[in-house]
Amino acid sequence: WKTCLDHLVKRDKTKCNAWGEDVDTILIFAGLFSAVVTAFTIHSYKWLEADPGDTTNMILQHLSGQLAGTQRLEYVPALFTITSSVRRIDGKED
Repeated sequence: WKTCLDHLVKRDKTKCNAWGEDVDTILIFAGLFSAVVTAFTIHSYKWLEADPGDTTNMILQHLSGQLAGTQRLEYVPALFTITSSVRRIDGKED
């Protein structure tokens, strides 16, 4: 029985070490994947909001047109729309 036990203990240690290395590899991959996805998400999140600079430019253009007398008095802001490619990237497909 001693020989059988030694053989099984050796086999179990070998399997546990291999599983430990596999888990380490998977955790490293998951960490790297998470970092890349986070960086991409942070960068693409800006595409889901209207650019305040564009809004300011539209208001200034409207005021300039009013002062020059070439534009009507009421201001109607343009609707902000999200392109279909941005929706697919962000996962907000309707």
